[in-house]
Amino acid sequence: MQECLYYLTTYGSHMTTLEFFSSHDCLKRGVEYILEKKCSPEVFVEGLLLPSLTSGQMTRLQEHMLTLDPTLDSWSVYLTAACRHFSKARLIHVLYQFQVFMKDFMRAAMTCISYFYQKGATDYPTLSLRLPHLANAKHHLEAYLDNRQWEDHATPLRHPSWGNISQPAAMGSFRMIMTPGEVTKYIHTIELQVEVTKFLAHYHHNLLTTRQTDPGQSGAASSSLTYHASEAAAKPPSLPTLFGSTRMKAEVSSLDFKLEPTYIYSQVGRQCTLQRRYGSVHQLMGCIRDSGLCTDHCFDEVVGACIQVVADQPTEAKEMESLIRLLRLDANKINAYILCGRLKSAYLIAVKGKRVDDVQRVSRAADRLGQAAVKAICDKWLQQHKR
Repeated sequence: MQECLYYLTTYGSHMTTLEFFSSHDCLKRGVEYILEKKCSPEVFVEGLLLPSLTSGQMTRLQEHMLTLDPTLDSWSVYLTAACRHFSKARLIHVLYQFQVFMKDFMRAAMTCISYFYQKGATDYPTLSLRLPHLANAKHHLEAYLDNRQWEDHATPLRHPSWGNISQPAAMGSFRMIMTPGEVTKYIHTIELQVEVTKFLAHYHHNLLTTRQTDPGQSGAASSSLTYHASEAAAKPPSLPTLFGSTRMKAEVSSLDFKLEPTYIYSQVGRQCTLQRRYGSVHQLMGCIRDSGLCTDHCFDEVVGACIQVVADQPTEAKEMESLIRLLRLDANKINAYILCGRLKSAYLIAVKGKRVDDVQRVSRAADRLGQAAVKAICDKWLQQHKR
């Protein structure tokens, strides 16, 4: 064997030497050879990494790499080349396992989100079945913040180039680096997305259960949360989440990730109203009611966001009335009727509750809109109920 190695190292190439090690089950010698001879990343990938993958010896390869350098720093260029190859070859599960091995926790979390959670999903019930992948992503981000994970490594949390991930070579690290504050925000985003997924999956389920009683409405509503085959053929499906380049992500960023459930519900309700999917709006409000997550004020805020979309459209008067009936607080009903110019209805609610201030508001609105009859009855009532 020594004689063979002599001729191979003297007259052969790195690839033929590595092939020799592989054929004689000398994986450890091959790993040592890569570092001793400072082989190129291409030689590492073709001569050592891929043969180990196809022969089921990836774990042994990683163990030998760790034995030679527990920090893995000397393997930096090779690990980067390996991940690049796996990504290009679409070997996502292998890529993910390698990222975990490298303790590249940030990219491992992104792989969980982009490929295992989001990719190919066409509805929120599907995403709800993939929530364990978000739990894994959160676990990786928490591991990144845990100093115990870095006993044998340079702690990225103390790195002087926090967040400068565009130049990994300059950082002296093959791992993605972010500040603790940025990582904490990503963890919070994952937690929010879990809640969004659970809520919209429940919403979608309720829509499906109404198909037999109201197939027209439920079919239209469910299409807002599902991408059909014809749409998928035109472009890859992309459900809106807090991770994508969607309007929701932009708005979440503007709020510094401090997103309240009421905000999410309001955005969903507005979109349904804009598309004239009033059945979806009522179904949404039913889900909110059943969840018990909203107070009367929050519930009315969501309904109010829908009312504002159609308040100035007379052709939607019937649907406007059905939305106003959903409101729970009299003050908000009065506001809604004033907003759409139905001042007599606002007056009747105000006088029923003996709400002097609200009758005064209706009177001022009647004067402004030229509704003399409503103005007169408001003033008459106010005269009779002077304080």
